[in-house]
Amino acid sequence: MPSPVILNVHNEDTFGYPLLRIVGTAEGSSTVVVQQNNNQCTNWPVVDKYFKALVLLHVGENVVNITGDASEESTSITCIYKPEILSTQCGPHKVKLFYYVASDSDGKFQAPKGTDNSLESAIKRVGFSGLLMQTFCAFDMQQNGYEHKTFDLEMKIENDVPEPVVHVFKSKYDTKTIYSWGNDWTDGGIIGYDKIWHDINDQGMHEETTIRLVIIGSTFYNGKTVVAQTALGGGNQGMFGSGALHTWASGINDVQSCWTNETRIPKTLLDDSCNRGTYWANYATGLGASMHEIGHCFGLVHTKNGIMARGFDNFNRFFLIKEPGMNNACIEDDEGGAFWHSDSAKELNESLYFANAKFGQGTELVLSRREKVVEKCIEPEGFNTYWIKEIGWFRKQGYDWFEYTKDGDMFCSFEEVSRDDGEQSVLIFDSSREMYIKISADKAEWRLSNNNQWNYLSSGSWKN
Repeated sequence: MPSPVILNVHNEDTFGYPLLRIVGTAEGSSTVVVQQNNNQCTNWPVVDKYFKALVLLHVGENVVNITGDASEESTSITCIYKPEILSTQCGPHKVKLFYYVASDSDGKFQAPKGTDNSLESAIKRVGFSGLLMQTFCAFDMQQNGYEHKTFDLEMKIENDVPEPVVHVFKSKYDTKTIYSWGNDWTDGGIIGYDKIWHDINDQGMHEETTIRLVIIGSTFYNGKTVVAQTALGGGNQGMFGSGALHTWASGINDVQSCWTNETRIPKTLLDDSCNRGTYWANYATGLGASMHEIGHCFGLVHTKNGIMARGFDNFNRFFLIKEPGMNNACIEDDEGGAFWHSDSAKELNESLYFANAKFGQGTELVLSRREKVVEKCIEPEGFNTYWIKEIGWFRKQGYDWFEYTKDGDMFCSFEEVSRDDGEQSVLIFDSSREMYIKISADKAEWRLSNNNQWNYLSSGSWKN
């Protein structure tokens, strides 16, 4: 059989980020072995002749050999990693990772018995998630027809080996206090977002040009309700709970097993997988939702499909050649919603946080992807700005609404569902939190999509 063919990376390509997703074909093989610098070897399955593999580059030249189990010869390419490529272009605009720990906590996260849930394990899982998101952005931006653009992730380099920096942030609040926020977090995380944002800023960690992803280490599920768990993003902070962090990979060596682990989530642990109920699905939804919330920080609004819709549930398919239960290879349309909608990619192409991170001779093969045709919005009239205390909602265009603080920081977006001119009320929906907000002439109320009970939020008024 012929040697493997690499479709999306070329010999002597130079990259500004370290984690590569290599897509290729290996006719007749069921597995490919990837060896880097005559050292570490990893195995990756082949489905319908296609494979996907991850390689963590070291600073400088990296020789990557790929061999199929039915190949007569291996394929070898040299890839170069230069971290200064992104830092030079992005300047002070950077993404940083945070693990938020209560003042009385040792940093352990909720996990099944026998799973390493130490602080050190959390750091590895959060750090690797940052690498995956950076890689996704780079390759998918090129899939959208732009340069190989991604964000600059804060890194440390030791002996030419890159490692994402994860800031372990010790809160000034204890566990009991964190659990009590927002009426035990039944507000969808609005109060928790504000408390954590100010807590980090008040301890000198605020930087105007830094976007931070905060994973809340205090998440706890008692079998019925969960606290300190949310998906929320905007302004300079994206936030996600650690309820399913035990399903996340800590590196290349276990990412394949984590995204194919069909073990059912026990009833004593949180299932945040869009009702799919498995370890792999919780990992896919959790990491995809984190990318979604960081997308809001980049200024992105909800879209009809892709990562800024519920496409983030398919985030695993971007890196995986076969999802459990699927018959086909995860190529082209079978990657599901794991892509930036063209509107999102257009915004990211202009973002100060994104820069071209690949230089080389070859032109990457662009696989086809179809987006649903969306009809143009008819602009609704009247009732476009509403304020309660320190929070306001503003309709920017069409049916897109944004939630702002008095300081002008946007921290989430909504889609208008309906409006009643007689009652002067508008119903808006945040798909990332599955939350409805009803704003009317004198008050704002909220409810979650799985509960029909409306909850009073605050008095307010229209400011048109």
